[in-house]
Amino acid sequence: MRKFFYFAPLFATLAITPANSAEPLSTDFINSKGETIGKATLKEIHNGTLISLDIKLPEGAHAIHIHETSKCDAPDFKTAGNHFNPTKKKHGVASKEGFHAGDLPNLYVEPSGHIKTEIFSYSLNLEGKHSIHNAAIIIHEKADDYNSDPSGNAGARIACAAIK
Repeated sequence: MRKFFYFAPLFATLAITPANSAEPLSTDFINSKGETIGKATLKEIHNGTLISLDIKLPEGAHAIHIHETSKCDAPDFKTAGNHFNPTKKKHGVASKEGFHAGDLPNLYVEPSGHIKTEIFSYSLNLEGKHSIHNAAIIIHEKADDYNSDPSGNAGARIACAAIK
């Protein structure tokens, strides 16, 4: 399993330890046909949230973002709204004006079409400030360029998981 630790600013030091004994939150991913294609598990830990993914996707690079609404209506998932952005920043970690709290690092899917990985973000929480309860995780058809506002030029939404 690959593990990605997402920090902003890009060069930060962070000790990752459990925040409490709360149960992880699990949610299913669906594709544009409404079929279940995998699972996300979210666990709040000190200083942020750990997102574990186990999902089948097309080979290649894909953007992944937290979107503002926990609605995953196929086929286009537009009901998930825009990127989760409570601080009203520009898109992308490369932006000089900050980044959306919902911006996450690209996923890289091997030829098998299966990815199992973890992403940590200190910009997200399951409770309190920047809570992503009632949000959605969206995966796009292409990689995020980490700069183009509002969505990183990542293409269509191909998978969605509602966080409830």
